[in-house]
Amino acid sequence: MCMDDDRKLNDTLRKAFLSNSSVFAWKLEDTQIKKANLSPFKITEKYMTFKMDDESRYLINDLLDSKRDLKLYFEDQGLFVMSKVLEEGDIYLRVSRPEVYDFEERRSETRHFIDDFKVKITDSNGKAIIKNATDLGPGGFSIVLMKSESNPFKNSEHTEMELVKAKKRAKVEIIKEDKIEPFEYSATPYGGRRLAFSFIDKDNEVSRELNKIFERLSKSRI
Repeated sequence: MCMDDDRKLNDTLRKAFLSNSSVFAWKLEDTQIKKANLSPFKITEKYMTFKMDDESRYLINDLLDSKRDLKLYFEDQGLFVMSKVLEEGDIYLRVSRPEVYDFEERRSETRHFIDDFKVKITDSNGKAIIKNATDLGPGGFSIVLMKSESNPFKNSEHTEMELVKAKKRAKVEIIKEDKIEPFEYSATPYGGRRLAFSFIDKDNEVSRELNKIFERLSKSRI
């Protein structure tokens, strides 16, 4: 992330906590969206604290992944973040400052960092790899390769991908490869690469499936 993005994030979070913005934690599970409403309480340079009601306190553990990462959406600011849970109490939830974030308004087409979606991608030699899709939207997605993993795809190569759970397929093109610096993300401490794919046919069964999911996510913000 560039310095301007970090400055924008800090300003946005500060305003969100000052204005008591609408926030919820969420998780996508088997195409169903689970969420828990949170109330901003306090923010520091190292952590964010939210207040929970009885229902949210009951739901919050079901929204954590195996690394105790939690996805949050700041509704008024259009901000998606992922933070690590540091402490849970009867009323308060304390999480780290965002490890990953994305502003919804960056693209005319909204994308989401949904790490619950596994995709299978087949290269030109017929070899398949299965990865979590990130930066996921109806027009495309990205995957992350760790430094130790080789890139089996060539730039502009056309290939096929499949949503593992939904068994939906689509033709895709690799459009970009970005280097990930060491410690840029906690999941890739030694660095790696991010590969971006675009759907060749925008009206495909994968895009239609994703549109259904994102529509449910949008409705859940109301």
